[in-house]
Parts: sequence; structure tokens; C-alpha cells
Amino acid sequence: MIKVVASVEAPLHTEDIAKRIKDAYGVSRAGSRISARIEEALHFSAQRQFIELRGGFVYQGTAHPIEVRDRSTMEVSDRKIELVSPEEIDMALVQVVRLGFSLTPVDAVASAISLPGFGRATQKISSVVEDRLERLTKAQRLASSNGALTLPPEE
Repeated sequence: MIKVVASVEAPLHTEDIAKRIKDAYGVSRAGSRISARIEEALHFSAQRQFIELRGGFVYQGTAHPIEVRDRSTMEVSDRKIELVSPEEIDMALVQVVRLGFSLTPVDAVASAISLPGFGRATQKISSVVEDRLERLTKAQRLASSNGALTLPPEE
């Protein structure tokens, strides 16, 4: 089941995988035994290379494009920035800079936050997205010049 969920939704947080499994089996709350079994299943799947576990996230074993998913219709309790993979945040930032051609970092963060369905920029959300923005700039996936972000020139 983990492999199937990952093939459709990856990357997703291990908490989300656990929620999908619990929902599939009609379990509303998981005690320590169920949580341990899910954790074992995740590690077993990773050992068999059905999935990849990285930083609390489950990735599909084979590379596929990362899409920014809209979480605006999800319950507020399920809409946490820590459940969004770094790659999805990166994709949101690149998309808003591509669409805006040239944005200030503040505008890029605000726009990128809205793509995955976060209505307002709390300090925690802004901090996570600003960190990803800094990493993208250092990795030269985004260029910063005179206070504006752009896509780097193609070589």
C-alpha cells in the first residue's frame, strides 16, 4: 500500500502516509503498536527500494516531476508547512518567479505560500519558505540582482 500511495502522491510526509493507511483500514487513532508497524513497513519498503525515505518524507523510487499541490481544501490541522516537502516548496518558488519574471524576495515568498494553499504567511511558514529561497539562490536555481529574483540565464 505504501508503494501505491507513494506512486500517486510522492513526495509526502511520513505522517501523511500513516494517515492514508489508517484511513484505508478505518482506524481513526493509532497507538504505539500501529505507529510502530507503519514505521516498520516504511523502512521495509525503503530497504526493498519501493520508496525512498529522506528527511521525514517518502519519495517514489523512480524520479518523477514534483508538482505543487493545492491544500486549501484540506482540514486546517492537516495544512502544516512541515508536511510539505522541500522540493515542493522549491517548485512553488521557481513557478512564481517564472510567472512574475522579476519579484522581490518578499513577493516571491508571499506568492509561493499561496500556491500550496496556505492563506497567510505566519512566521513559521515564512521562515521555512525564506530558507528554501536562500538555498535556491545559493544553488543558482534562482538569481538575485538589485533586490529582484529572476530565473538564471540559460547557458
